[in-house]
Amino acid sequence: MNIGTLLTKTARTFPDRLAIVQGPKKLTYAQFNARANRLANALKHLGVRQGDNVALLQYNSPEMLESMFACFKAGYGAVPINWRLHPNEFSFIIDHSEAQAVILSPEFNQIIINVRERIPNARYLVTLSGAEGELIDYEKMISNGSDRFLDTEVQPEDLAWLFYTSGTTGMPKGAMLT
Repeated sequence: MNIGTLLTKTARTFPDRLAIVQGPKKLTYAQFNARANRLANALKHLGVRQGDNVALLQYNSPEMLESMFACFKAGYGAVPINWRLHPNEFSFIIDHSEAQAVILSPEFNQIIINVRERIPNARYLVTLSGAEGELIDYEKMISNGSDRFLDTEVQPEDLAWLFYTSGTTGMPKGAMLT
């Protein structure tokens, strides 16, 4: 079963119920689902394919949840990165996971630009704010995407999340969840 289907079904059943509240920002399940769908479509349009990994270097936010569910819906492996790690660990995880895209909070824009040569597989760098140069603006990107998305059929052995350990005995190690 595709984990993203849980959001799809909930949005159909309870479209007007609040799903996410952060400060003044409020999203119903229908709005949350639509934004996750637009992100899944936008990443697909960029060239991210089912089975590819997408690194998520973000603080806790509605966009982090949107990013995770977009990955689930499209059959991408979500690779959440602990923002407390060192930039060398960021680049190691992004490179080791072979992430095709990185979606990041703006506080990490310059850090990722500084380690760009160490993450050659990351073809797309998407920022929640402050897009310049090769950084793609998240809101602009999803504003062009369709809010309709047919959740991808996934197999039980397909990667859903790739978590990295804290690396207390060396570099972080990937732990896969299917």
